[in-house]
Amino acid sequence: NSQIEAAQAAVAKAEANLQSAQAAYDRVAWHSDIASRPEAVTLQSATIDYQQAKANLSSLMATAGTDADSKVKQAKSQLDQAQANLVKLQNQVTQDDLTSAQAQVIQASNNLEKLLAGPDANALDIAQSGVDQAEIAVKQADLKLRQSQIVAPFDGTVTAVNVTEGQTAGGSGGAAAIQLDDLDHLEIVVDMAEVDLSQIKVGQDAEITLDALPDTTLQGKVTDIAPAGVQNQGVVNYPVTISLTNPPAAVKTGMTANVNIVVQQRDNILMVPNRAIHTQGRQRFVTVLFEGRQIQVPVQTGLSNDTNTEIVSGLKEGDEVIISGTSTTQPNVRFGGGPGLGGGPGFGGPR
Repeated sequence: NSQIEAAQAAVAKAEANLQSAQAAYDRVAWHSDIASRPEAVTLQSATIDYQQAKANLSSLMATAGTDADSKVKQAKSQLDQAQANLVKLQNQVTQDDLTSAQAQVIQASNNLEKLLAGPDANALDIAQSGVDQAEIAVKQADLKLRQSQIVAPFDGTVTAVNVTEGQTAGGSGGAAAIQLDDLDHLEIVVDMAEVDLSQIKVGQDAEITLDALPDTTLQGKVTDIAPAGVQNQGVVNYPVTISLTNPPAAVKTGMTANVNIVVQQRDNILMVPNRAIHTQGRQRFVTVLFEGRQIQVPVQTGLSNDTNTEIVSGLKEGDEVIISGTSTTQPNVRFGGGPGLGGGPGFGGPR
């Protein structure tokens, strides 16, 4: 009946309030004075309301059948009494008494029919509205509970907490409340100039040095190249991600890094310092010391980096090359790597 449905709606609403109060309590449960905080009082009140609502529903469910039978029996008794009064009054001649008795019979009959027919459509609509409101309250409480939780997008370690108790956190464009890093997968994100980007490919090797560990050279690989550049003061750079390969435990997030990406590599080549090469027009020359004389020798160059250049032809192993009034002998040595590309601060977890 409508009373039971109303009681069920009250239980659902009380349960939603209890869930909301529990979530608020859980967020501050770590306080030493939790027992005296308003969240604890609210949770206790919501628990009592929920238990009372359940008790009311149980009481109605237990007496619903007996109460309904009692009301039907009472209505039948009233109908029988009204019919007896009608028969009795029919033996008298007063029209008013007869009319009154007939009205009582009709009323008693109507009451009996309503009880036997059950609740009408209006009562059902009211009860259904109560159920709908209770369901909405449950959904709202569940949404608030989920909004109160912070879920990380990946497993990691909290390396910084940027908020304090009582401070308003969150909001679009605001500073992150916490910083989470995946310390098992360190990465470097460097800004690569657009003129160098054509030489960079995913999978290329990289050599990394750290200011904090000057005697250690780390290995890594290019794992991502941003599809869109970032413009800053008229200069367009493209973020390039380098993943470190088995870094030692001494490497920490936030360290300043210098990165060389190996765009090409050749072994067992002849090379000279960049300062030894002079250009006249389109021809490049190297000054060689031969039998006590300085002779300019045209050379063909190949790969180069920040300090040395490959000599494809024009010199041979053992030639003495003049650099600013000094000479040096360049042996047949390994030359690896391309232009000094990359470099930039910031170790971090996945972007």
